[in-house]
Parts: sequence; C-alpha cells; structure tokens
Amino acid sequence: MDLAVAFVVLAGVNLMGAISPGPSFVVQARLSAAHTRRAGVFSAFGMGFGAVVWAALSMLGFAILMREAAELYTALRLAGGAYLVYLGLMLWRNATVPLAEIRVVPGGAVSDAGAFRVGLFTALSNPKMAAFFASVYMTVLPPDPPLWFKVAACGAAFAIETIWYAVVALAFSTGAARRAYGRFKTWIDRAAGGVIAALGVGIMVPGR
Repeated sequence: MDLAVAFVVLAGVNLMGAISPGPSFVVQARLSAAHTRRAGVFSAFGMGFGAVVWAALSMLGFAILMREAAELYTALRLAGGAYLVYLGLMLWRNATVPLAEIRVVPGGAVSDAGAFRVGLFTALSNPKMAAFFASVYMTVLPPDPPLWFKVAACGAAFAIETIWYAVVALAFSTGAARRAYGRFKTWIDRAAGGVIAALGVGIMVPGR
C-alpha cells in the first residue's frame, strides 16, 4: 500500500474510533459540565497522549506481543476494567454532592495536571483502544515504514483524539449544559457512573 494512502486510511480509522461512544466520551462530558472548559481541554490533551501511547506501541509490535503472550492482555484487560469500575463507583457515590461543593473527582481533576491525568488514565485503562490500534496498525501499516511515517501517524492520532475531545469539552461546558447538569446532576452522575462501571465489568469478563 502506498504510504500516502496508508496514512489517510489510518487517520480516517482513528477518527471513527475517537468519535465512537465509550468511556472516554462519558468521562469527558461529565468532567466538562461539572468543572470548567479548561479542565475539559486538559483532559482532552491527556486522551490525545494516551492515543499516542497505543499507536506507538502498536507500531513497535505490541499486537504480536499480545497475541503471543495472552496473559499480558489478560492483565491489561483486568487492570483497565478495574479502573473503569472504580471511576464509575466514585461518580455514583458522589452523585448527591451539590455542584457547588465539588472540588475533586476521581483522579483529582481540579488542577490542570489532575484533569490531564483523568484523560490519560481513561485512555490507557481501556484495552479496547489497545486492541483497536493493534488490529488497525497490523492491517494497514506498510512493511517497515520510514521513521517520518511513524512520527506522522502518532501525530495524527494525537491531533484527532485531542481535537475531538476538546470539541466535546466545549459543547458540554457551555452555560446551558452546566445549568442542565446542575439541575439533574444526581441522575446524570448515576447514569454516567453506571455506564462506566458496566463497561469496566464488560471489559473484565472473558469473551465480552
């Protein structure tokens, strides 16, 4: 496959993967509505760096390693699922806390660094992202691609993931979104927490 065509395919599939619903979207929407637009943007940067990690590992042969060492993927799946379950339970537990009293969410998303960590850990905790990048890169990546192509592919993964979740942050941090969230916070947090925890359980259960 021509390098230019391969790059376009990779970028297109990365975009489809980014905008598909999942834990990252739920976390980003809730974080942006509950805190600030700035926190949402820093979380988006964290998710972008998480995508770079998975993309780089995939180009280094992580897919082959996971295929040959099943216990590695099992450990990754259990750890990622457990983090999502923890995140969901914390959201459920704090659902009744008034918006004005919120200072910390799981991962410490108060400071810029805290918001970045939430985005990064959410991206890294999802083994579906690992499987997604590994399968796509194994299929599309040309044999022995040059260094510039690898750097460009990682850059595209970062840009796509960051820009998409920055858009999500902008949408959910508007005045109307924040007022709606404040009014229905208990139900929104419980729904979000339940979805995230269910996704975590689903990831940990073999064959799901």
